[in-house]
Amino acid sequence: MKTVISIICLLMLTSCVTTNYYKTNDQTIGVDFNQGSWVLLEIQTSNGQFSDLNEKVLADFKKLLGNRLVYAPTSKDYAFQKSLDLQPTHDKLENWSYGMKANTAINVHFQILRNDLKGASTSKHRTNANDSRNEVLASIEIYDLDTNTIIYQQGVKGLSSDEGQTEDFLLTDSLEKMLTTAYEKALKELKKKSFVK
Repeated sequence: MKTVISIICLLMLTSCVTTNYYKTNDQTIGVDFNQGSWVLLEIQTSNGQFSDLNEKVLADFKKLLGNRLVYAPTSKDYAFQKSLDLQPTHDKLENWSYGMKANTAINVHFQILRNDLKGASTSKHRTNANDSRNEVLASIEIYDLDTNTIIYQQGVKGLSSDEGQTEDFLLTDSLEKMLTTAYEKALKELKKKSFVK
C-alpha cells in the first residue's frame, strides 16, 4: 500500500516534457533513388557519440539503394573523401568530388544544439524566466556529383523545453531518442517526395 501511495505522490509531482519537431526548410522536390551509384558519407554526430544512429542511417539507406550504395568510411575508394560539411559551395563540392565513382552523395549530420535538461531534472523554484531546453537537429543533404550541386536539403529540429513547467521533477526524452525521431521525420519527408521502388 505504501508503494502505491508513493507512486501516486511521485506522479503528482512529476511532469513529462513533450518534444516538438519541426522542419527547418520546406524542400518541395525529392530525388530518384531508382538509378545511379550512391555514396553515404561519414555520419556526423556531436562528439562522435550515438553509434546506434550510424547503424540505423546506414541500414535505412542500404534498404533504399541496395548494392548501389557504398559507405565512404569503409571503402578504400573514398579514403580521402569520407566526410563533408553541410551546404558546400559549388567549387568546394567540385574539388571534393574530383575522381569519385559515385553519381550521388548522401550527407547526414546530427547536432546537439542545447542540452540543459538531463533526462530527469529537479528544481524547487521553476519560473518562466528560467527556460531550460534540449534542442537537436538532424539534417539530410544529397549532392549530384555530376553537376556538383545540392539537390536535396532537409533538416528537422527537436525541442524540449521546461518553459511554463512548475513541477519539481521533470522527465524528458534522451538526446539519442530526440535525434532518432528527428532523423526519422526527415527521412520520411525525403521518401515522401522522392521516387522509391
